[in-house]
Amino acid sequence: MKKICLAIVAALLLTNPSSGEDAVKPYEPEISLFQSVDIIKEYLKSEAKQDYCDKYLTSVRHHYSEGHPRKGPCWLYSFAFKKPRLGGNISIYHFMDGEIIEFHHGP
Repeated sequence: MKKICLAIVAALLLTNPSSGEDAVKPYEPEISLFQSVDIIKEYLKSEAKQDYCDKYLTSVRHHYSEGHPRKGPCWLYSFAFKKPRLGGNISIYHFMDGEIIEFHHGP
């Protein structure tokens, strides 16, 4: 009985045509990191709602936002205050369609 089950499982694995198609495909963002950095630098100079002279960039990463502030892949820039303080960090979401959203954390 065990051999029959193993033979059936082996036959299914060998004859399944979609087994190679389910492999993870590489992902390349529509906006490269270098393009995004240039766009964000211009944004900080001319359109930013917050003042960033007392903050520093803590991280930049590719992120998939699950719906807050919006759903979709984006570059996430995180800023923190130069002088330590409670709350108030800021994130800038640069979505792949070009939309930029500033998000203020905490009070």
